[in-house]
Amino acid sequence: MKKKFLRPYKITGVKLFSFIVCFLLASSTANGQAVTGKVSDETGQPLQSVSVTVKSTKTGTVTNTSGHYSINAGTNDTLVFSSVGFVSIELTVDGRSAVDAVLPANVQNLGEVVVTALGIKRSDRGLGYSATSVKPEELTVNRTSNPMNALQGKVAGVNITQLGTGPSGTSKIRIRGQSALTGGGSPLIVINGVPIDNSNFNNNTVGVTGGGVYADGGDGLASINPDDIENMTILKGAPAAALYGSRAANGVIMITTKTKGKNKGIGVSFNSNYTIETPMDYTDYQKEYGQGENGVRPTTPNPTSGQWSFGEKIEPGMTHILFDNLTVPYVAQGSRIKEFYRNGSNFTNTVMLEGLGEKGGVHLSLNNTKNLGITPNNEFNRYILNLGFNYDLSAKVSFGGNVNYSYEKTTNPPNIANQDNSIPTTLMAMSTTMPLKVLDENKYNAAGNEYIYSRFMNRTNPYWIMAEQFHNIKRDRIFGNSFIKYNILPWWWVQGRIGMDYWSRDEDVNNFPTGQASRAPAQAGFVNGVYT
Repeated sequence: MKKKFLRPYKITGVKLFSFIVCFLLASSTANGQAVTGKVSDETGQPLQSVSVTVKSTKTGTVTNTSGHYSINAGTNDTLVFSSVGFVSIELTVDGRSAVDAVLPANVQNLGEVVVTALGIKRSDRGLGYSATSVKPEELTVNRTSNPMNALQGKVAGVNITQLGTGPSGTSKIRIRGQSALTGGGSPLIVINGVPIDNSNFNNNTVGVTGGGVYADGGDGLASINPDDIENMTILKGAPAAALYGSRAANGVIMITTKTKGKNKGIGVSFNSNYTIETPMDYTDYQKEYGQGENGVRPTTPNPTSGQWSFGEKIEPGMTHILFDNLTVPYVAQGSRIKEFYRNGSNFTNTVMLEGLGEKGGVHLSLNNTKNLGITPNNEFNRYILNLGFNYDLSAKVSFGGNVNYSYEKTTNPPNIANQDNSIPTTLMAMSTTMPLKVLDENKYNAAGNEYIYSRFMNRTNPYWIMAEQFHNIKRDRIFGNSFIKYNILPWWWVQGRIGMDYWSRDEDVNNFPTGQASRAPAQAGFVNGVYT
């Protein structure tokens, strides 16, 4: 008779690890308990296919057709109940064997109300044309001196361009593209149901005075504080703006300002914002050839080619003589943009006093904006006072209104689209080897006039322009409206409204400062400058 011996069982590291994991899982299951319950909505109706999970684990189940579920969970675990169309909730087991849940409906506003022509409120789902509603937060997240610039790239079919004309410059707005070959195409701006003047104050004083100043004095939208805007709707196309006639051929931007607080009682809020603007230039300028013409660099102090880079090829150790008889190294200079311009800044502060009662409310705000442009002597300051109110005299009669006053001051907006006095034109054509420091230190000659640094004298020394030319623009503006409304029936009402938009503008320009190199010398006893 043969004896059978049991083979020894060899325990490896992998088998030992698997045994420990299985033991821990079994222990966890043993420490848990079966938890059951019912899930229903706020009306008591059972909810099917509701996801029920143990928080921070992969343990989960769903409810059956009667809303019941069963799941294994620890005494201190948290159950998460979630379903499409309902608000997710979390409930702690807390030693219970039965946990019922009620899920609130996740009500979303699928019928958003927009403000259409004449200030009438309609559901956007009931409109037969395109109308886009802009949230007020979109206008205040990215602060700019013109509130429309904050919407760049955020509204379909609307192209907004911030021009390089300083902080007080115009905002170019085109809805569904350019509509005319002859220019124009700006939409109509309507505030609280009343169209306002959004004229562009782009001015050219050449044809009037022989001056030579092209500058952008801004538009009407610069007089609005984005903190005062409650709603903005963009009406696209002729059907949307038909009630405003031919003025709205390029679309309408409807703006509604605040007339009351959000919560009952009186509240005070303060909003402060600070942003920085950095000039950028990605132009790839050549740095192989320096100042000069016909392949020759300047070797005499006579002004020759301060605006040309057609001299000799730059080699180590070379020098050239500038207009002031100063010998400097014949080497390529750095970025003109970074060296000449500065970082701009925009500092905005708004204080608001708001109230809301049973029959009406009030909104009062004071705003100050201080903006330093990237051109070292350019500055824009603005103060805005806004008052909005509404009140229900009875169940049928109500009235309200809004008034907005602004004071704006622009100092030295950049000269654009010109040769004389245009700083960008001069800088972008400057000779590769011309040091800007030399132009700054030698902007005046012995007579106190502009030092001629180039035979192309229409390219004025930018440092001389900043020192001698001035351009000041001041504008006072007040616009607003008041209305009274009578409800004949719940669905039928009549309203009367009156509005105004008035502005006064003062501008003084030293178009051509006395002693400018591009001007013919003045006769004895006279000056050759131009002032407007």
